[in-house]
Amino acid sequence: MPSCHNPSHGCTSISSSRPSTGSPTFTLTFANLKTSTSRWLKTRSDRLSDFAWQSGYCEFSVLRSNIDEVRVYIANQREHHRVTTFQDEFLAFLERHDVDYDARYVWD
Repeated sequence: MPSCHNPSHGCTSISSSRPSTGSPTFTLTFANLKTSTSRWLKTRSDRLSDFAWQSGYCEFSVLRSNIDEVRVYIANQREHHRVTTFQDEFLAFLERHDVDYDARYVWD
């Protein structure tokens, strides 16, 4: 169950914990979240009738000792993204942690 979320322009961050065994995969959990929220949003306004999530997502593991720091980051994300775009921050994160990626597949 999410314990912290903060939708911002271009991204939604969710902090949650789950057992490492005996639970649905993150992929299944996130797919269900996207499906149910899309359906719910479409019932709220005619303007949202064409709402759709992007096809992709990313997941990061965080040490328990860093959970509070991550939650503070998420809570302040909207303000933070006024200075640095999500796209710039995400690519810098991948590069800082030596994550190989193909830029053709990063954005929809």
